[in-house]
This record gives sequence, structure tokens and C-alpha cells, in this order.
Amino acid sequence: MMKNIIVFFDVSGFILNFAVENQTRNDMTAVQMRLNAELFGALQTISGDEGLMKKAVRSLKRLAMQKEAKDADVMSMAELEDIVRQGEKDIAEGNFQPIAIDDLWK
Repeated sequence: MMKNIIVFFDVSGFILNFAVENQTRNDMTAVQMRLNAELFGALQTISGDEGLMKKAVRSLKRLAMQKEAKDADVMSMAELEDIVRQGEKDIAEGNFQPIAIDDLWK
């Protein structure tokens, strides 16, 4: 599969925006384009300072890991339905032990 890489430059040659794979400029919202331009503008500003670039990379990696962890914690509707079906089956077969509601918070 061929990837499309589209790079947008301003008149001075700074990278304003880019899109990878099948996302084109038309697919991006105005807000996304503005945020990308701000991000690349800020990166261009600090690009000469190795220490600041390392901090920026660490921060972006941390944000990406937090997003991945959050996405991993989300249960799909199909998974939830499977759990409910299994619980209903266990109840119908008598394979459960009742718990008093007050014991749930102990």
C-alpha cells in the first residue's frame, strides 16, 4: 500500500502541516489544520535548542502513552454484551453466589 505524504510549507519554508496515508487536506477540519500549524510553528521555534526538543518529545510521548492507556481501558459494546450474556447464563444455571449489597463496599 502506498502512503501519501502531503507537506504544507509557508513562504519562508517552515513546515506548517502534513498529512500521512489517506488523510488529505480536505479531510482535515479547520481546527485540526490550525492546531497542526500551531504545533509545527512551536516546534520550529524551539528546533535550535536540543534540550527543549528533548523535553517536547518526552512530553508528546507521555501524552501518546496516556491516550493509548485510556483507549485500552475502554470496553467495546460487544465485550460488555458478552459479559452480560455470560452473567445471565450463570444465573440461569445457578452458578453464582449471592452477595449482600452491603458487602460490596467492604
